[in-house]
Amino acid sequence: MIRIFYLAHTAVTISEAQVQDILVTSHRKNGQTGVTGVLVYTGNMFAQILEGPELAVLRLYVKITADQRNFTITISPYRYTMSKSVLCCRTI
Repeated sequence: MIRIFYLAHTAVTISEAQVQDILVTSHRKNGQTGVTGVLVYTGNMFAQILEGPELAVLRLYVKITADQRNFTITISPYRYTMSKSVLCCRTI
């Protein structure tokens, strides 16, 4: 199991409705792969922690880096972990 943290500066303005769509889709898809996380959006930047099975997290991160809405992405070194610190996903 791994945990990653990244910052993504957006290339375009993302509306509150689009952020909600991202959260709903993430909740559904990540639940199927065992990935959990926390997503914060500030208006021009996402900050996210993802954790779960190594292959699932890395595949998801590759998809995120290919998303044209992101301008630059900075990832901190990922860590192997024995347990999750984010136990569930919830959209607000």
